[in-house]
Amino acid sequence: GKGSDFSTMVADSLLPLLREAVAVDQSEQRAIILRSDKSVPIENVVELMDVVSRLNDELEADGKETYKVALATEGK
Repeated sequence: GKGSDFSTMVADSLLPLLREAVAVDQSEQRAIILRSDKSVPIENVVELMDVVSRLNDELEADGKETYKVALATEGK
């Protein structure tokens, strides 16, 4: 359901990691590529997108470039 413990947990653990990654990112393309296989529930992917949009809000507030999210699905 909404506001599940899982998504809070994911956001809390992922955001700091993403902030660190962004801080050292020298790439031209501001992109985060999600590689997920078919077994990953779409809810999880959506929660990751939410985390990235929170990150983008912070970056925008700091006048920094925001990130696009690309989905790379690996189907056999």
